[in-house]
Amino acid sequence: MTKPDYTHVDARIIELLKVKNLSYNALQLDKQLNKVCAESGACNKVTDEWRVVDRRLQYLRKKGLIHSVHGKIGPEWELVR
Repeated sequence: MTKPDYTHVDARIIELLKVKNLSYNALQLDKQLNKVCAESGACNKVTDEWRVVDRRLQYLRKKGLIHSVHGKIGPEWELVR
């Protein structure tokens, strides 16, 4: 079994965060992100989209590309400047 390629998933998350800070729920509801996730092979019957989005957010956070901030409603993700 080969590892899924998350490059396009990460790129879509960063693309969304360039426009504005988003909560985890807003990212999870993005239909294009879910489509990219499915096409990349990252999401399958075993791994739901929300798990992949959460894992990729944590990966990008650990790489120092994004961080969590307090938004109007709750925590949001933003790009590190």
